Amino acid sequence: MRKKETSFGEIESLISPGVVLKGELTSQGSIRVDGSLEGSIDIKGSLLLGEKGAIKGDVKAANMILAGQVEGTVTVTERLDITNTGVMLGDIIARIITIEEGGIIQGKTQMTRDKKVNEAKREKTK
Repeated sequence: MRKKETSFGEIESLISPGVVLKGELTSQGSIRVDGSLEGSIDIKGSLLLGEKGAIKGDVKAANMILAGQVEGTVTVTERLDITNTGVMLGDIIARIITIEEGGIIQGKTQMTRDKKVNEAKREKTK
């Protein structure tokens, strides 16, 4: 079976290593996080959390690649890819989840084939 690649298009924003943000982050486009975020995140595009990136709070995005660490609930309408360096400490709601060998999940996972269900859950948790 051929793996479907996640399209991240162009990353529109970057949170660099050493940057610490607290509060609410929203974006219509895609974001790469290599710094530290504490609070809620709502990305209409895709989120790439780099190996040195850390998020403490709830995350909502269309797609996500997790190579760093998240403490909270992650809700993606499409695909969550956890790399071999990724650490997920909390619950996941997604349509597709992939985990590379070495990736860690400590929490509940909920998967559905229906994209509309994930979008409704995403809106409900706002």
